[in-house]
Amino acid sequence: MHLSRASFLRLSGGALGAMAMPALASCTEPAAVVKGELRVAWWGAEVRAQVTQLVIEAYGRLGTGFALTGESVGWGDYPATLEAAIEASELPDVLQLNADLVADLSARGLLADLGEQGGVLNLSDLEGGPLERVRMNGRQVSVPSGVDAQGILINVKVLRDAGVEVPRGDAWTWSEYRELARRVQQGSPAGTYGAAAQGYAEPWAVQRDGGLYGANGDKVSQSTVQSVFEFQRGLIAAQAAPPWPEALADATAAPAQRLFAQGRLGMQPGWSADLFTYAALGGLEMAMVPPPRQDEGGGSSGVYLKSTMQWAVSARSENPQAAAAFVSYLVNSTEAPALQKTDRGVPSNVKVRDAIRATFTGIDLARLNYVDRVAGDSVPEPPVPPGGTALTLQRLETAFATLQGEGMTVAAAAEQAVAELGG
Repeated sequence: MHLSRASFLRLSGGALGAMAMPALASCTEPAAVVKGELRVAWWGAEVRAQVTQLVIEAYGRLGTGFALTGESVGWGDYPATLEAAIEASELPDVLQLNADLVADLSARGLLADLGEQGGVLNLSDLEGGPLERVRMNGRQVSVPSGVDAQGILINVKVLRDAGVEVPRGDAWTWSEYRELARRVQQGSPAGTYGAAAQGYAEPWAVQRDGGLYGANGDKVSQSTVQSVFEFQRGLIAAQAAPPWPEALADATAAPAQRLFAQGRLGMQPGWSADLFTYAALGGLEMAMVPPPRQDEGGGSSGVYLKSTMQWAVSARSENPQAAAAFVSYLVNSTEAPALQKTDRGVPSNVKVRDAIRATFTGIDLARLNYVDRVAGDSVPEPPVPPGGTALTLQRLETAFATLQGEGMTVAAAAEQAVAELGG
């Protein structure tokens, strides 16, 4: 598929803006930037497009003399649109990417090394783990737009109505979690449950092994799979989670149909981004705490900071320094993150988070505070499993469903799951 610049703009609904593009004064002097045009591409809904346009306009008022043009499509069209732009040699200068796209475009030599743009792009205040994750072959091929972290989502009203105090999540264990969930369920009306029965595999594996395929990304631990299956089955047996198959239906439902969203579930594992998802449905009072730790005591929390999205610069850009200066504005200024809030994740720049905290409210503030709380105790992000994290987790949950539905032993189900995962 051949795509001209005009075609890209038609797919994206047209140019979202063209104005003078300044470099951030703290990054470079205006005279050091050659005048020209920069194109910025991203995916997302209309709200993101509107906010990004405000960011572009704010950057334009700094006055470097570059025209910035925004180009946006929905996620479903974005990879194909980028591919067509590559074939037409019209890849935009600044690109919003996810981890898969970063890996793909970097392997094809299509992303600039932002480490060469130290004069306009300071990376020293960004969270080190997510930043290091996108260093490939010694090259800084992208910069995290924001970060996210896992934990336990709490439906505050469900716990309050059951007469159970919301846990602080300070060094608690999975056994304590199960007991708390049992108390919630015992104190709730029929049809309201203490905790989700599934979804614990990743934090469990990170705590025990450093990742789903271990810290080196090469092997699935059968003992870890067996132990998380036993824990999940134990939640159901203790009447701390929905019975089977209601638990399965809940795990596979859309967010609006999940028990948590309907006020019928006290706790479930998730990411801070899930607070945003459930808040959009309305009517929930929520909290988030770090996940419990293994019963043996000690060990890590299993919480890592994951990059939500990335900003990258095309290796074909005619103005890579100016493009990098705009990326710097996106991650290092206070203006851009204050406008975007947590739409692209909690700001990855630690100093920026502190500086703009007072401008955040509601779920945005809750997400920022949670990431700040766990960042100091976070562990390295685990290697991405073969086929991706989502597929691995799906296979594990399918194996657990088979265990529940067919009456297999936990050991046999774990052995079968590991064999299917190539561990």
